[in-house]
Amino acid sequence: MKKLLVIISAAIMSLSITSASNADNWGVGVTAALTELDTSGTQTLKDTGGTTSTSITEDVALPELFVEYQMDSGVSFGVSYIPVQELGSKSRTDTDIATATNKASAELDNLFMFYLDYPIYENVYVKGGIQHTTIVTTENLGTGSSYDDEDVLGYTLGLGVKGDLPYGNGLFYKAEVSYTDFDEYSDSSTNGEGNKVVADTEATSVKLSVGYKF
Repeated sequence: MKKLLVIISAAIMSLSITSASNADNWGVGVTAALTELDTSGTQTLKDTGGTTSTSITEDVALPELFVEYQMDSGVSFGVSYIPVQELGSKSRTDTDIATATNKASAELDNLFMFYLDYPIYENVYVKGGIQHTTIVTTENLGTGSSYDDEDVLGYTLGLGVKGDLPYGNGLFYKAEVSYTDFDEYSDSSTNGEGNKVVADTEATSVKLSVGYKF
């Protein structure tokens, strides 16, 4: 994935020779996003103080919808939406109190991003964004523990290029790489045991978008 990011970044800079036409307009489109999700977390058992740690790396390809307002200066304000994004699943056998097989998985539900694209050279832009999503947990734990869903924010930085497609009136493209750091998820089990889970998620994405401006 990291080698791919280097290649895409180089391609973005080479595409900067193609300039986009400037005019105030609205744009709507769809994005194909290849995302590497890195999640690390720990669970601490209240009774024994035992702590277990794990990490998951998940590559996912998902569609994304967006709408944005494009100013004649090249600055764009927009919002994008992904219905659901899997974080991955994990299972293990614990023997802190009694032997039990624990399975857990999580996903990001209704992922919205509010973003700003700011031009820095020709049609190359930097992106800044704030994401809002719900971390939805599903677990089957031998201890009987369960954990609540939680709303979190994510903070995005990116580099991209945009331009008009040559054979489509009003059609344009965007290509970008971005990095998102989400707020920490932290919760105690709901069955009164007081076990605690803490998790951090980061996302690195390569995106290619096609849109229509009007």
